[in-house]
Amino acid sequence: MAARQWTSFDRRKLSKAAPGEGVGGDTTPADYKLDNIIFSYGRPPKLLAVVDREIATLGDPLADLGWLLAFWRPAGDPAPELRIIPRVTEAPGFSTREELAALYAQRTGRALPARLRFYGVLALWKMAVLLEGHWARLRRELDGDGSLVTGDNGRERD
Repeated sequence: MAARQWTSFDRRKLSKAAPGEGVGGDTTPADYKLDNIIFSYGRPPKLLAVVDREIATLGDPLADLGWLLAFWRPAGDPAPELRIIPRVTEAPGFSTREELAALYAQRTGRALPARLRFYGVLALWKMAVLLEGHWARLRRELDGDGSLVTGDNGRERD
């Protein structure tokens, strides 16, 4: 079963909205978010590692910042409809998205584009594409009654 066709999304609009001042050519993790970062336990916490880097690529590092900000849920944000978005950043002590973006600019020495929000929208579009792929794969693995298709050994797959 193929992925569903999206009739209400016009990717040309997303392309036209792209800020022209993006930066390209840097190595980016491509999945940079809080649950892929390991910190030390002590105070102040120190970054020890960025994990889940199998999709690292050359590209615009602002795409990674947008991905991080899309998963960053400050206190007061409406509860995410997408249940896989963690809510830990709503706890006291976490920065707002704006503070996080400003810290990124300070630490990297890069100016933030006027249209930084584009990168958050791009990140959510990327998530929608990933989830659609997962949905299509799941549909292929289910038989008509909704149970998992059995593997070669006659048992259901884990």
